[in-house]
Order: sequence, then structure tokens, then C-alpha cells
Amino acid sequence: MTPLVFLDTETTGLRPDIHTPWEVAWVTAVHDGGALRVSQRRTFMVELSPTRLGDADLEALKIGRFTERYGLSHLSQFSIINHLQEDLSNLSRSCGGQIPHLVGAVPSFDHAMLCSNWLGWPGYGEGLWHYHIIDVEILAAGKLGAIPPYSSSELTAALGVVVDEATKHTALGDVEWAMALYAAAYNLEVTDGIKS
Repeated sequence: MTPLVFLDTETTGLRPDIHTPWEVAWVTAVHDGGALRVSQRRTFMVELSPTRLGDADLEALKIGRFTERYGLSHLSQFSIINHLQEDLSNLSRSCGGQIPHLVGAVPSFDHAMLCSNWLGWPGYGEGLWHYHIIDVEILAAGKLGAIPPYSSSELTAALGVVVDEATKHTALGDVEWAMALYAAAYNLEVTDGIKS
């Protein structure tokens, strides 16, 4: 059993030195034989200061549909970090103490955004997740024998993964896409172990 955390951020731009996440989502799951068992889904809007909004790249906000989606309910970065630490601790315990692997589409970007912007973000240096992070687009390209440069849309279609256009470029929508691409690359059945 391998514990995994699929994570994505929607951000105010592409530069970790001046931009910041405004939406964070993750799914915790276990790669267990021929199945990917989901244990937790979370999504949060992040409190942004007027300065952070003033530094935003308007094109980045447009892509993530910030204006229509940035609702009234927001949590501080510290509250979100606490939720993630709790979820990953529970996941690790369920897998005999193994540290989860971070998985996503270019997860190094999300990791850099969180570590650069959020004071106190533990990241892999303090054991929040394994130092080997997993990029689903590279997994898909490897499975298909695709040579860079490649298109994530073409990789997705070639593996038979359907993207919900309504949730594209939302943190949870992109997490679900990354999880589907991971499952397709490994020929896994996805099962939902979340109890209502």
C-alpha cells in the first residue's frame, strides 16, 4: 500500500515570489494493488489580503474564474495547513506509518507556491510528504511513449480520461483529473472509501 495526496492550487499568478494560492484542494488515497482507494476530499478558499490581490496577474485570475468563484467562506493558510497535516497523519497511520507521496500535474509548482508563500509550511523537508513527488503528466507520457514536448490534453485523451469542463481550472477539478490520469497510467480501479 502506498499513501498518496493529490494536491492542486489555484494561484494569483505563476511567480512564487509575488503570487500566492487562493484555492487549495487535495484528495488522500491509497494505491493498493490494482485499486486506488480514496479516503478524503477537501477544498478550501484562502483568505487574501488586499496587497496579495493587488499583486495578482489578471490573466491567472481569469483562467481560474476567480471573480465568479471566490466566495464568502475563506480559511487562513494556517487553518488549511492544520487540516492537511491531520488528513496526512491519518493516511500515514492507515498505511503503517509510510509518508505519503505528493501527486499532481506539475506538483513542483504547487509545492513551490505553498512553501514560498506560507510561513510555517512544513513541506517535504519536515516529513509532510515524501521527497519523491509524482507528476501525472510524466506518468502518462511514459505509459504512452510520448516524447516532450507533449500536450496534457492529448495525453489525457489518449488514455481515455474525460475532463469535466465545468470543473477545469478549479483546484478540486484539477485534483480529480490528476487522480484519473494517475489511475489510467497504472490501470487502476478508483474506489471511494469515504463514509457519509
